[in-house]
Amino acid sequence: TDTVAIALASCMITVMGIKAEQLGILFVNVWADVEKTMSTNPRRISKISIVISLPINLSKKDKLILEKVGDTCPVHNSLDSELIRDI
Repeated sequence: TDTVAIALASCMITVMGIKAEQLGILFVNVWADVEKTMSTNPRRISKISIVISLPINLSKKDKLILEKVGDTCPVHNSLDSELIRDI
């Protein structure tokens, strides 16, 4: 279950980095804090919380573009719709 949560953050950062490169943005020193919450019945991931830190100066427009791209990563789109994503 830890791997699933980390895979989501990794995928989001990867697609954000690809888009940043297309926009000519230097995408460095980016990291994510990831936390998962488990439910008990049935035992499964009920929530994934991710905070992605972008220690680079971005315009509001570029930040919004990268956030939207992150939300479209393949892992994000593959997870169960009942899973709460706090990103």
